[in-house]
Amino acid sequence: MNSFSYLSYKDCKAHDQYLLKNGHTMSSLIHTAGKLISAWIIDQVPNRPLVGIIGKGNNGNDILSTFNHFPIDIDYQY
Repeated sequence: MNSFSYLSYKDCKAHDQYLLKNGHTMSSLIHTAGKLISAWIIDQVPNRPLVGIIGKGNNGNDILSTFNHFPIDIDYQY
């Protein structure tokens, strides 16, 4: 079983603000998040159909970036 750590919403927001103040752009953060999330999904959930749900929160671009990093032969919908 794989374990993972997570940050609270407050910690994530503070971390994003730190990165933005130190030369990163929101676009680069979204790109990196999408790349890492897609790599995790490919490794942990191979060969399964995927559906990305984008609600009214603030993660829509992360989902789109994730799906854009998948190889062309992965079956997904958004």
